[in-house]
Amino acid sequence: MANKFLKYTSLVIACVILLVSLLFISIELYTNLNYKNFTNNIKVTKLNNKKILMLYTPEGRGGGSSTNTINLYRYLISNGYNVTILVSNNIPARKEFFDPLKLSYYSCRLPGKKPQNFIQELLLAYILYKVCKRENISIIHTNIVGESIAAKLVSLFLPVRVVMTLHIDNLHTGNFLKNLDGIIAVSPQIASLIKEENKKRALNIKKIEFIFPFIDTDKFLSFTPKFTKQEFFKKYFNISLDNNIPIICMVGHFYPNPLWKNHKLLIRAINKIIYEHKQKVYLMLAGGGPRLEESKELAHELKVQDYVFFLKYTKFIPELLYYSDIKTLTSAIEAFPLSLLEAALMKKALIGTAHTGIENIIINNKTGLLFNKNNLEDLTQKLLILLNNPQLRKTLGNSAYNFVLQNYMPEVSIKKIGKFYEEILKLS
Repeated sequence: MANKFLKYTSLVIACVILLVSLLFISIELYTNLNYKNFTNNIKVTKLNNKKILMLYTPEGRGGGSSTNTINLYRYLISNGYNVTILVSNNIPARKEFFDPLKLSYYSCRLPGKKPQNFIQELLLAYILYKVCKRENISIIHTNIVGESIAAKLVSLFLPVRVVMTLHIDNLHTGNFLKNLDGIIAVSPQIASLIKEENKKRALNIKKIEFIFPFIDTDKFLSFTPKFTKQEFFKKYFNISLDNNIPIICMVGHFYPNPLWKNHKLLIRAINKIIYEHKQKVYLMLAGGGPRLEESKELAHELKVQDYVFFLKYTKFIPELLYYSDIKTLTSAIEAFPLSLLEAALMKKALIGTAHTGIENIIINNKTGLLFNKNNLEDLTQKLLILLNNPQLRKTLGNSAYNFVLQNYMPEVSIKKIGKFYEEILKLS
């Protein structure tokens, strides 16, 4: 009887081992973790060779948070930090940015469904554990909720610090914030919210810092046009333009939450300018996302389809800004918009929403114009002011340019983030 029991026990154990082995083999095959190595020839001089792992795993293309992550990675490498990055195979940026820029990276396959669930987080944690062990990582730098949860799981088994960049201001009450070693807030407003929550709910976040996001300044400051306005839009977008009609542009993802960029408000303002105020104007909208098609439908419904152009995602942002007369951002929810920093570096007149993070860049009547949130009439009037006053556009554009040069250049941010990492590594 005892021999029979031992036989069955051994069989069960063997089956469990086999199933676990098959599970890990399946995970390995599914995740397909790879490393693409480009020789950067950068001497590591910072943080005593402690290594940072950055994460870039959103589904599809992201917005400003993704741009900030890519630019931060580049600046860290060029400033002597020992850093690598993990990107998802699901994102176009891998081929559009990392490969052309010769940036080394780990890539893996991750499920792209939203909202993220615990299985996805466990899968990412498994991948992170492997990379952290292989690379002897000291800090994992996350950007979205699922990344931070997975990284905290890894920190239970490995001596890694977990920090997160918080890009939007409606996540400050989330439980995922608990026990993070550090948070970088991209606006002072977000930093204040997190500090309040940290104190009120005893979240045990050890360090909270406002560090404004990174932009690729060289791309804009060194821009030189190669075409006329008509040639550019015809060549790359097959759009024929009347040279006498001014151009308004907005760069922004068509997010599921319509208030995040508020495209429809801007389209309605264009309708009012054309049909009520009898002024012709072009609107260029760069970006894609789930609400793109319904915005197109609204343009047709309002009969402005001949003036509103949907450019989708484009790498020609410097050109688009250069050939535009006004850069606007109509978001009802906004933290610290990179697109306005980029437009300011091109000396463009800015219009944005009051009582949002846009006020970090637009000082009303000094570096641009602000309109009241969701107020169609106010937005329309502010657009008309700039459309009818080329000299004011020039004055505001120059002021915005100087303001960004004096306050928001990456050289300032990289020093702040270096100090932030140093203090995180000293935490007990």
